[in-house]
Amino acid sequence: MIAMRYAITLPRDYDMGRIRHRVATRGSALDDYEGLVFKAYCLREAGVDGATSNEYAPFYVWANTSRMARFLWGGDGFQGIEADFGRPVVETWPVASLHVNGAGAASATVGVFSRALSNAGDSLADTAGRLKTDANAAVLRKDCRAAVRAIDLATGDQVGFDLLAGQPRRTDGTVYEVAHVSVPSRA
Repeated sequence: MIAMRYAITLPRDYDMGRIRHRVATRGSALDDYEGLVFKAYCLREAGVDGATSNEYAPFYVWANTSRMARFLWGGDGFQGIEADFGRPVVETWPVASLHVNGAGAASATVGVFSRALSNAGDSLADTAGRLKTDANAAVLRKDCRAAVRAIDLATGDQVGFDLLAGQPRRTDGTVYEVAHVSVPSRA
C-alpha cells in the first residue's frame, strides 16, 4: 500500500466555504473508487486550531501504485485539482502499518498529520517496527478511526496520519478538519 498527500496553500482571505462546497459536491465521487483504501478530505482555516493560513490537503491510502497512477494521470480525478489550483507537489510513501475501521472512518471529523525524523542509524526495518507499534497504540484510543504509518524513503522521515472522531487531546502533528472520508467497500 502507498500513502499519498498534497497540500494546497490558499490565500489567508480565501473563502474556505468554497472548499467545503467542492467536497460536498464532488467528494462522493471516490466513495467507490477501485483501489482506494481511503481518502480524507482535509482542510485548515486561518485562525482556527492555530492555523496561520488556509490549506486544502487531502490524504489518501492506495492499494497499489497502478490505482494511484490511474487517479493521477488516467483521467479519473486529479485533473480537476490541476485545472482549479495548478499542479501541487504530490508526496508518496510506502505504508509500514495501517489500521482502518471502515464503518467508523467515514464518520471521522479530524485528521492529524505528522512527520518526524527517524533515529540516526536506524535501519528501515527498525523504523517500520517502531511505526507498527505506534499505529497499534493509536488505534486503541476510543476516538481513533484509522491510523497510518509510512516511511519517506528519500529522507527516512516517519509519516503518520490518524483519523479521529472529535478533537485530539494533544498532538505533535498538524490538526485538520475532515470534511468527508471516502472509504470504498472491499467486497
